[in-house]
Amino acid sequence: MPKRKPQTPLPPVGEDDEKAHAQISVRFTEHTVIEIENENRLQASEKVWGTVAHAIKAVAEQRGWEHKGHSKLRDVARQLGTEAAEAQAKTKRKRKGLTTAFVRPFKNAESMHSNFYENGHDWPDILEARDDAQVFLAQLNAFRDQPPGRFKIREPGDQRRLARLLGVDLREVSQEDLDRMLPIDSESEVGFSPNFGFRLPDLAKEDNGDAPTEAGPHPGNPKPDGGQAKPSRKSGPGTTKVALKMDKQIGPDKADSNLSRKNRRRSRQPKQKGGQSPKVNIQLG
Repeated sequence: MPKRKPQTPLPPVGEDDEKAHAQISVRFTEHTVIEIENENRLQASEKVWGTVAHAIKAVAEQRGWEHKGHSKLRDVARQLGTEAAEAQAKTKRKRKGLTTAFVRPFKNAESMHSNFYENGHDWPDILEARDDAQVFLAQLNAFRDQPPGRFKIREPGDQRRLARLLGVDLREVSQEDLDRMLPIDSESEVGFSPNFGFRLPDLAKEDNGDAPTEAGPHPGNPKPDGGQAKPSRKSGPGTTKVALKMDKQIGPDKADSNLSRKNRRRSRQPKQKGGQSPKVNIQLG
């Protein structure tokens, strides 16, 4: 009797989109049935894991989240469970309970991945994990059939998990910057999903926006031609405004009370080349 083969074909080499991962997940489901029929415990265990892993990857691709690596798959599973709880729960306890309902089948599938190497589970555990995987697969497919729901960051765990899914390297980002990118209590109507319009703020652009910096003047106050801006002194209405550029300090002649006011004013002005004094710009307010 010829060995039965899965009916769902593999996608072409290199395809890594939502459709490809969903297709591989279905193929591994068929593999699971075949390996159970052949009483191959270890291969059946690994195909249970493959079914769940690729279904999670398909949802991550739909959302625009990172999913390469085992830990990222955990993040996706927990985020989806927390999002579902956010939509249904009215208390923190219920929210946590619904999240656990998503995490438990993922952990069962993870244990099947370990079983492929460790040979620690017998058929009852494998069949239970297979059944959990099928229920979980239906839930994951339901996520792909609709846009993501509203989500609110309630605790640091939510914040850091979403940062990883959005491609933020937490080893290179300070907590202060993380709080600016994904503040606690911030909400997203599209579940912080880039493929549905969510974008992380560009902190570099914010820091270099309209605020003045040491590197140059405020954009609204351009530097005048010929060097730095001249200081000005403003007076009240009806008085005289005088803009003076002082290049050296006034000497002892300031204290000479015998000089006339006009001469004192002249004595404060540095001589230019040719012996002429600089002009004083006087504007009447």
